[in-house]
Amino acid sequence: MKKYQMFKKVIGITHKIMEHPKYDETLDCIDLKWGELLTKINFMPLTLSTVDSKFVSYQLEKFSLNGVILSGGDTPHQYLEKIEDDQRKGENNNLIFRDLYELKLIEECIKRKIPILGVCRGFQLLNIYFGGNIEPIENHAGKKKHVIESSSENIFFDFPRKVNSYHNYCISNDGLGSELIPLAYDIDGNIEAAKHKTNNVLGIMWHPEREGPFEELNLKVLERFFQ
Repeated sequence: MKKYQMFKKVIGITHKIMEHPKYDETLDCIDLKWGELLTKINFMPLTLSTVDSKFVSYQLEKFSLNGVILSGGDTPHQYLEKIEDDQRKGENNNLIFRDLYELKLIEECIKRKIPILGVCRGFQLLNIYFGGNIEPIENHAGKKKHVIESSSENIFFDFPRKVNSYHNYCISNDGLGSELIPLAYDIDGNIEAAKHKTNNVLGIMWHPEREGPFEELNLKVLERFFQ
């Protein structure tokens, strides 16, 4: 009988929401590369269905997670008031559904001391949760890799020198949530990584899963964070 590998950690990961181009279907989607990346460092990914936020507590109670990744995708709404206004108007309901689900997931993970890694949109949403904001940035998404610099406060992680970029909204130094510590900047002073002062929460603006081959330093960041 084949002997299966025992994974060190089980990491929950959220989806982006997409409309099927041919059928009347709204889909939870995740890049298969996430599974490839996480299993490479001996973590088992467990995809988290986007459910009504009232079921998040039950969802977490049923899974023994060692961490959660808020994946990338569409830009979140900037303010909770905007989410509530749009929900009443019936605008962008599927994206709001994801926002509300992930905001509740952040709250419940913090209560349970489950580590949270936010990637791109996930970092933006974490920043919003902790009172920060995001702002538009031009000519940034899908461009070649750009250089980042660690901040003087970064004594935690050794980030890659160059990272990819797929975001249309950035986090300026003034827009960072008050409970977050900046760990890395781009050349224009926008924040590329930050962690919470006391909770095990980390946000990065680049996509470690979209590298081929995977960047060794990104793998080490994930291993260290979820250790």
